[in-house]
Amino acid sequence: MAISGQGYSLMWPSTAGPNATGVERMKIDWKPYTLFTYPGGWFHQHFNTGTQPARLFQFQVGKSFQYVGIHKEFSRKAGIISIKEGGFNILYSDEDPSIRRQFKEELKKTGGKYNMDHIFPAG
Repeated sequence: MAISGQGYSLMWPSTAGPNATGVERMKIDWKPYTLFTYPGGWFHQHFNTGTQPARLFQFQVGKSFQYVGIHKEFSRKAGIISIKEGGFNILYSDEDPSIRRQFKEELKKTGGKYNMDHIFPAG
């Protein structure tokens, strides 16, 4: 749930790989009090396009004693492990360049500032 700020999230099935091969990424625009979710096993990224900081609050399914198997395949730990090491985390260096281009275009619309030049000097 978005608590403050404005932006969007991109999501797509992990079966399409980090570059969303063969599928179109879903774009969810958000502002304060927008509630959104992504299906389990999908890649997702959040982008702040506003001129102020954004805060997102995550509700997450925890360990379930009643429903065995929830999040068995896509554990929380897998979300912090790089895709190169068998996890589901797409490092900036592995990100599809079209995602960054889209982010910069969205920032132009809102007057937001691109603050990642220290990571992508030529980007």
